[in-house]
Amino acid sequence: MLSLILFLHLASSALAWMAIQNAAGPSVNIFNLKDDGTEGNAVLSFPLKTGESVRNNAMACGRCFCLILGTNANTQTSTLYNMSFCAWVPTPTLESQVSLPGFAYNLHSNEGEGDGGNGYTILQTTKNKVTTYEVVQISGSQIIREIDISEYVNLFQGNVYPGGTAFCAETATMWIAIQTKNPLQDTLLTLNLATKSVTANISITKPALTGHFADCGSNLVGGVTIKNIAGINNVQFGMLSPAGAFTVLDQIALPKGNTAHLAGIADFLHDPRLPWNPSEYGTILYSGGPGDQLPGLLITSQGKMGSGKMATLSTVISSVSVAY
Repeated sequence: MLSLILFLHLASSALAWMAIQNAAGPSVNIFNLKDDGTEGNAVLSFPLKTGESVRNNAMACGRCFCLILGTNANTQTSTLYNMSFCAWVPTPTLESQVSLPGFAYNLHSNEGEGDGGNGYTILQTTKNKVTTYEVVQISGSQIIREIDISEYVNLFQGNVYPGGTAFCAETATMWIAIQTKNPLQDTLLTLNLATKSVTANISITKPALTGHFADCGSNLVGGVTIKNIAGINNVQFGMLSPAGAFTVLDQIALPKGNTAHLAGIADFLHDPRLPWNPSEYGTILYSGGPGDQLPGLLITSQGKMGSGKMATLSTVISSVSVAY
């Protein structure tokens, strides 16, 4: 989740956007990210295991904690790190790390205070040249295999890319966009993690959205894409209907000739407890390549036409999340 430092003058809670970057060497830096694309307060820096990096959509925060995924593409292994920054913790601290038996990506948390080790991710494992894709829950040091989605991913020799999932803790609903080899359509799954079941499997117009977010007030999934209109690339924020139709909420034109690509980083900040606080959508684009390299752009929107804002990104962001 992106942008917007929102430290509310409330004794009980504060909202802020967290961002993470891979620093020089094996460490990562976590900090607040401002709407103007610059770094705010530093929160924590800690080393990852050798060979690991943080990919897009690999951080999920909640009340006083953040979960971070470190992955090693060479060994196909991952580590879930849990950091705490509650008021009663003297300084932000790395509380734990759990080794995962596979390549994990796309991370979500239950957000509730006290469940800092409780997160969901997609675990990809390969054995005897057969790849399995499972949604797993990490609760403390325990790895709970929730739903095997391999048949859906492998049907069209597909993949689930970073940024391809969204989650609502309130309803235990997860959405997974599968980018397939089908030239016309991708696939969108809806999962109920409470019942460990796939509740919907629909075809969506190719390509799938680059980054996804959930509106948990309506229990719907949305995301961000780029559409070329009259030779100008436009970033579009929008929501998907249960049938997969994309409704554009806001559209922001990039400068003429700009060919920046979307990273798998997008999210939605909305807290129904704070009705005076405007909702905000955000995403990140990079012009360098391959991978995430500066120059970059931070784009935010309040979800209505003409509300979009664009800022130059001061540093490479690997992932973002809202923290309480």
